[in-house]
Amino acid sequence: MSERSAAEANRRFYAGTAETYDATEDCVVDPRQQARLRGLVEHALPLLPPNIRALDACGGSGNATMLLAEHGARPVTVDVSPDMLALLERKARAVGFEPDTRLAPIEDFLREDETAWDLIMFSSALHHLEDPGAVLELAATRLAPGGILVTVFDPVLADRTLGRLRRVDYALHVALRTPRRLPSILRRRASGGESVGAEAERHALTGLDDEALAARLEAAGLEILGHGRYMDARYAVTRALLRALRTPSGFSLVARRYDATGASEK
Repeated sequence: MSERSAAEANRRFYAGTAETYDATEDCVVDPRQQARLRGLVEHALPLLPPNIRALDACGGSGNATMLLAEHGARPVTVDVSPDMLALLERKARAVGFEPDTRLAPIEDFLREDETAWDLIMFSSALHHLEDPGAVLELAATRLAPGGILVTVFDPVLADRTLGRLRRVDYALHVALRTPRRLPSILRRRASGGESVGAEAERHALTGLDDEALAARLEAAGLEILGHGRYMDARYAVTRALLRALRTPSGFSLVARRYDATGASEK
């Protein structure tokens, strides 16, 4: 296995895929996924003060940033990929706002930044990180009292069946939407190595223990307002199989920081 860090793997991966990301990635192009993201944002915003300080963590090409901008927020967007941030900057300027982008691994940014954030979003992000639980704990320390943390578009832990379904779904995605990547993936697998995409999306196939992540947020002083699991995939055939097996594939979390008295802000 490569010794590349998660940050370096993601920089390399998106250097080659950024230009096609917004046209091929389901969290951007699929109306079901956009509705899921919109629902979480519209649940969180009424609980927060006006002129919120919002952070789109690992925000990439700005899927969450652009939605927050529609609602009047001007988030700071942090990502390790200059190519993805450049894509966001072009999109944002085309609709009339100047994005605030920061090029950094999210771990480094959260350690060094001293802002008390009202909202921190992780959209399609945690499964790209070396240690998602540690990053969530760090993010929890950066929330203002009453601040909200949202995660969405991350995979639940996979048993053997779910792991196979994910591989089928991903193979269809590469073959149908990004076929130019297929030769390099096949060459890497034939040599026994991992593709840079697999290195970047480290937990995409194995998934994450969402129960453990929720418990770590609670231990860090947050109240879990919502913990959703859903059955979804890129293609109708894999979605139908998930439903037939009654197997959730992804999860979202909404958590809020308690105030100094021990109760969450109302």
